[in-house]
Parts: sequence; structure tokens; C-alpha cells
Amino acid sequence: DTGASRRGSSGEIRTAMPGAKSVYNRVINDPPEDVTIALTEDGTVTMNEEEFDSPADKRLPRLTTDLIKLKKGADARGGKVLVTLQTESQVRYERIMNVLNALAKAQITDVTFTMGDEEL
Repeated sequence: DTGASRRGSSGEIRTAMPGAKSVYNRVINDPPEDVTIALTEDGTVTMNEEEFDSPADKRLPRLTTDLIKLKKGADARGGKVLVTLQTESQVRYERIMNVLNALAKAQITDVTFTMGDEEL
């Protein structure tokens, strides 16, 4: 096609530019979605400073649902979700596993651990 034009049904003029198809069909990846999940010693879980679920709830249903939505949105845009899991030094191992299970259900695999201010 060498730049043919045609009039659409609503009166607009549609023009096909030479070589334009390759530009419009190319997938453009979004920058990664950076998320910080913090765990406190009392079992509180926050994501980007918003508290999720009860400290006693091992299943973390609200966190899991939000992580799944975040992952699906990133996948649809061709992006990634990068999670930093930040824990206080005395967080119970079981609570860390609760959060890792939520991340696994959302199929999020790019996770960095930090304890306090140190990256592990």
C-alpha cells in the first residue's frame, strides 16, 4: 500500500501510511510495577503502605486478590511486577510464608527480600 486514503462511514478520512503497520503492531513494554510489601513483628501486612487483611489471617485473601489483579494488569500491558518484601527483624517465618503463598497464587516471581534497611 502506498498511502491510499478512504472515507469512513462517519465522514473521517482514514489514511494508511507506508510502513505504518509495523509501528502500530509492535508491542511496547511498560516499565515494571514496583511494589513494596512490608511485614511487621505483630503480623501486619502492608502493600505500598496500605494495610491488608488481619494480622491473624493466614490466607491473606485481600492481599492475594490485589496481587492477582496487579499481575494480570501488568501482563496485559506487557510489563512486570517487581516486589520488595520488607520485614522487621522479629517477623515470624510463618507470616513470611503466608505472603510468599499469596505471591505464588498471583504468579509473581520477581521478589527481593529486605530485613530492616538491608537487602538480602
